[in-house]
Amino acid sequence: MDQYKFDKFAAEGNVFLSRLATRLGYPENESKAARVLKSVLYAIRNRLSLEESLQFISQLPLFLKALYVDGWRMGVRKERIRHLEEFLADIRREDRKLFTEDFQNLSEVKLATSIVMGMLGEYTSPGELKDIRAILPNEIGEFLEQAFAY
Repeated sequence: MDQYKFDKFAAEGNVFLSRLATRLGYPENESKAARVLKSVLYAIRNRLSLEESLQFISQLPLFLKALYVDGWRMGVRKERIRHLEEFLADIRREDRKLFTEDFQNLSEVKLATSIVMGMLGEYTSPGELKDIRAILPNEIGEFLEQAFAY
């Protein structure tokens, strides 16, 4: 990849993070926005099949694809969850040591996830969103479907 393309992708990523940080309510803290984005992407990745993950990220811009696949061990899925609270707790766990700084409670995780998913929905086709919703337990699928429209 030549330098021009790399700079273009980096610039797009920086604009996205700036928009996300603003929507999350902390425009001065893009690092926190990046951690929240990463946590949500990883939690989604943990719940999708390899095939569905690849279909999902095929629609994302390169900077989001790179974040999604960072550290990914393909084919390894976490324990099965059935309820929204478990999914939100998984997002907090994905934030590692900073989860108490980034998310004070599950309500904050829920709001942040809605905002992130709403922004990801800008890149994702309605058919793909429908596929993702169908794979997940009903309660989680309904939440994500509403979040994509956020």
